Amino acid sequence: MLQAVFVVVMLIIGKLIYDSYMEQTSNRPKKEKKSRKGDIIDLSEAWVSLDNLPFRKRENLLSARELGLFNLFSRLLESSSYIAVPKLRMSEIFYVAPDADKRQEYQNRLKDKTVELLICELPNFKPVLIVLADNETEARKKQLSDRFIKSAAQAGGLPLLNVTSDLWEDELLLVQELQNLGIIVRRLH
Repeated sequence: MLQAVFVVVMLIIGKLIYDSYMEQTSNRPKKEKKSRKGDIIDLSEAWVSLDNLPFRKRENLLSARELGLFNLFSRLLESSSYIAVPKLRMSEIFYVAPDADKRQEYQNRLKDKTVELLICELPNFKPVLIVLADNETEARKKQLSDRFIKSAAQAGGLPLLNVTSDLWEDELLLVQELQNLGIIVRRLH
């Protein structure tokens, strides 16, 4: 049995050496690959049946906390040149440098994480501020996620505002924080 395995391995090595030799001694110019334009084939039904998909509509896109944060900022940004965009994936805000080591891993991390709120400047939806809602009782997983978001925001040059309970309760203080970050909003009465 061992002799048969040895013979098969030797045949494979011999074939590789022969192919390499033939490729190097060949005087024929190599053919350039022609770009082929053809029909697009939809294989989506090949792996899943489209007859009875198990999808259901969510009742709410935002949790109560996220909705409260969105409503607060929507009210503050009303009549300004800014808009609040809730629950946005980080891959829609940042991109990974093309020459980065482990590029795909970083890209996957960006796809997995979402920010609670992104403030954009109109009319071009230019990202100007990431908003996170701080919660003293939040889970360890959320704290680690927020740590990644904070590091990514700093690396990407985008300011981040962590809305603490003090800022939730005092809108004037929140407006002052926004103005310190260069975001001019309407004055509260």
